[in-house]
Amino acid sequence: GMKLTKKQIDTFNTQGVLIVKNALTDEDLQPIIDEISAFIYRRAHELKVAGKIRKLYENEPFEKCFGLIFEQSSEIAHGLDIMHYRGPAIFEFLHNKNLLDVVESLVGSEITCNPIQHLRPTPPIKYYQDAESSSHIAPLHQDAAVMMPEAEKSKIITCWLPLGDATLEMGCMEVLPGIISKGYLDHCPEGGTHIIPDLVPDV
Repeated sequence: GMKLTKKQIDTFNTQGVLIVKNALTDEDLQPIIDEISAFIYRRAHELKVAGKIRKLYENEPFEKCFGLIFEQSSEIAHGLDIMHYRGPAIFEFLHNKNLLDVVESLVGSEITCNPIQHLRPTPPIKYYQDAESSSHIAPLHQDAAVMMPEAEKSKIITCWLPLGDATLEMGCMEVLPGIISKGYLDHCPEGGTHIIPDLVPDV
């Protein structure tokens, strides 16, 4: 597994975010990709039978197939988040050794998984057709700011794990390095809990 260096840990503590490349292997993620592919394949067939999509794009690679179907019907994303879908491969991954080695470097050897896992199907923005299809995009927020006050006593980190290339074109996560020094910014609940826009610093 991969233990973080002191420099990496310092970066995380001062910036509030750390990119760790090659922490996971292809073998770590392939069972999840296979499981999600099977879900997408089943849903796509249901949508085709219902006349909501025309093409299945069965020969396209995993990273492209979802977006191409989503362009025809955003319903392909329904039920894919972990709050609705709990596959055995995803459950097994929650205690993946390579993942836990990185986490242990930041929080120590006693690790608890908190129940805020998400699987976010995020196709490239060019595939979005309307406001409904973009409603599941997470707005800018601080995870700790939406937890219960008793969570303050614990060191809680969030791991974001892309299953394809996390490029701007493909739809990567946006972060604000260093915002951690400002503490919690006020959030509002409309349209998904998010930082009040006027409070977002220029970085």
